[in-house]
Amino acid sequence: MEKKADQMGISMYRLSVLVMLGLILVSPFLWMAIDGSNVALTVVASVHSTSSETGEQRMLLGYSRDGSLQAYNEEALEKPCRAPAEGKDSVPSLEFIHEWASDKDAIERESVTLLTHLSVDRLTMLENQCMTWADPLVAEVYVPLVRSKQRDSKPVVYESSSSLGEITRGISSFHSNMERQGSCKLHIELVGQYIKDEKKTPYPINALRNRAMDLARTELVLLLDVDFVATPLLGLPQPGYKDPQVFDQMLSIANNRKALVVPAFELTNRYVEPILGENYARNLVLDGKTAVVKSWQAGAVDYFNAHDAPWGHGPTNTSRWARLTKPVMYKIDYEPKYEPFVLLSRKLAPYADERFVGYGGNKIAYINQLVGLDFGFRVHPYAFSIHVPHHRTKAADRFVAHKKNGHSEIEQLRVDIEKSIDKGDYVPVTAGCTSDQEKRSVFTTKKQFE
Repeated sequence: MEKKADQMGISMYRLSVLVMLGLILVSPFLWMAIDGSNVALTVVASVHSTSSETGEQRMLLGYSRDGSLQAYNEEALEKPCRAPAEGKDSVPSLEFIHEWASDKDAIERESVTLLTHLSVDRLTMLENQCMTWADPLVAEVYVPLVRSKQRDSKPVVYESSSSLGEITRGISSFHSNMERQGSCKLHIELVGQYIKDEKKTPYPINALRNRAMDLARTELVLLLDVDFVATPLLGLPQPGYKDPQVFDQMLSIANNRKALVVPAFELTNRYVEPILGENYARNLVLDGKTAVVKSWQAGAVDYFNAHDAPWGHGPTNTSRWARLTKPVMYKIDYEPKYEPFVLLSRKLAPYADERFVGYGGNKIAYINQLVGLDFGFRVHPYAFSIHVPHHRTKAADRFVAHKKNGHSEIEQLRVDIEKSIDKGDYVPVTAGCTSDQEKRSVFTTKKQFE
């Protein structure tokens, strides 16, 4: 009896030793990173990210404990929209002029397309983005047009010293330069709109966003204004999301109706010479998170619009993001007028309401739209964007003046949409919405998910 007990004790001892050895062997490759109430499962691969000489290990960015890839709900891919009501809804009528596609290597599956829009006078800002974003970039370029009084003559660019032909040739040269020198794979579409008065027919901001979205071919897209630059590879250690496992994790999160928030910064000295600010911003995104955190701690940068409109990016909680040293995404709750830049699943991203033109309210309404569609928000632990300084636009000045006087139609539109979202009956108005799409458009509210 004693002999059997001794043998059992020895067996238990051997088993415990084997378990301990197993934990020691596995622990370097699987660890839990806990930040507050958020738990991230991070897998450390057994291969080096660049070469055996660097000793760097590839880390996956993770939020969910479930490592499976969240698939699209194919039945939910029809994006809701509503055609403009005659005599009530005014939306831009854009006309295609020309496009330039990239001849660089084919777009990899593990890619994120940056979507932006601009007027011709902001091509230098597009250059900033292309020089820093090493992936596909779709840019909608807009020109306001007027009809010539002469028969069979070409359209005339509104209040411009350049002809449409000169603008087209100039963009063609710009695109060729970006193909040679830029990091991005640039796809430009030039569109125009016939107008009578720029004040009455402002910049068609959301119509341009929708066209850019339709041109994207990757599963993930980053919505970013042209006066911002973003960290290449979203600031992740090499090879970043080019690693299929890393990309699949990001895609799984986005397919689960999560918007990945990219924190936005600006230079605290708004009067810095534009060329100096431009180079400083570009260097910060190329140097990554450590560089921008040091600049933030030194007071050289702050989160975007921290003093003028803190509600716009304040909920991102830059202080918490700056403290993160582990690949942990944290959840944030939506607050009114929140307007971050977000990474989305292209197939789940809704259309933007094309009644928004000019300056103001459009991004706030779009984020509110995501909330109504039951999207959640997670802050990316490495990625960030930074505003490139420039002179304030006339459109921005007009919006602020009208808002102070209580006569802003755009602000009223935003408020009306917010009420419609709360009621659960909002559908974005788009010029390209077909009757079939409109019939199938059923706005999905939170209550329908519960």
